Order: sequence, then structure tokens, then C-alpha cells
Amino acid sequence: MTRNPPSNPPASHVIGLPMEGGAQIEAMFAADPKARFELHWHAEWSVGAILEGRCEFTCAGERHVAEAGDLVLMAPFMLHTAGVSAQGFGMVMLYVPHAWVGARLAWPAGQRGVLRQRVWRDEAAAHALAAAAQSEDRAEVAHLLVRIFRAQTGKARVP
Repeated sequence: MTRNPPSNPPASHVIGLPMEGGAQIEAMFAADPKARFELHWHAEWSVGAILEGRCEFTCAGERHVAEAGDLVLMAPFMLHTAGVSAQGFGMVMLYVPHAWVGARLAWPAGQRGVLRQRVWRDEAAAHALAAAAQSEDRAEVAHLLVRIFRAQTGKARVP
């Protein structure tokens, strides 16, 4: 008996994307308008695309608002919270290992580029990143992530 996959994946789910070099990127798709994320951190880079609604969050003690068409970037171990709009919400958040990013951007071991912005508007990139992650197109995910990191991290280095 052949089973067809569901035409619509669950509203909130996580997939793993095995990448070149043995790295694993996790992609969390969230669409629950009641979602709240208490103060927490991730060991990986967090790269998000807001697709519908808005997300209000704090990161490193600063308040931010990201709306549909915005991208979000947080460095590893940055403490943050999040709450989403009750009218409807959709986003994808990719958790990208630092070693994978550092290898592609030629960062010295134990260092990273300084963030330029945590939230910025780029509707085309937000939708492209979400589509690539949803279709599990690892080459396109890698291409878009490198483009995002090159645009949003400076030449100055921090540990």
C-alpha cells in the first residue's frame, strides 16, 4: 500500500537538514498564534523568516519587533524571549551550527563576525529561505544562509 504524504505539514514542526561537512541544521516551522517562548538561548545561530503576523521579542536585553517579510539573526548563546501576534502567525527559524557558518565565512576558530542588525526587511529572502527549508533544498538553504551571514556580520571579530 502506498501512502501519500499530507498535502499540508503540521502547523508547527521541526525538520533536520543534513548539510555538507556533516553539519545538521534544524528548521522549526511555527504557526501557533498562542506561542510564547520564555527566556532561553541556543548554542547555534538562529536565523528566522517571519512569514505572517509579527513577533515581539527581547534579545540581549533589547526589545525588537519582526513582522511578515522580516529576517531575524541571533548569535549563539544570546538570551532571548518571543511572543507572536494573536491574529495569525507563521515563521521558520533555522538553527545553524557556528562551525558550519565559520567555515563558510573563514572566521578564525572561536571567533565570529559582529552582527550588524538583528531584524531587517527582505521579503524576497524571507520567502526564499522558508521555501528552501520547507522543500529541504539543502543547496539553496546553504546559499541563502551564506548570503545572509555575509550581509549581516561585519569584518570585526568577537569571541
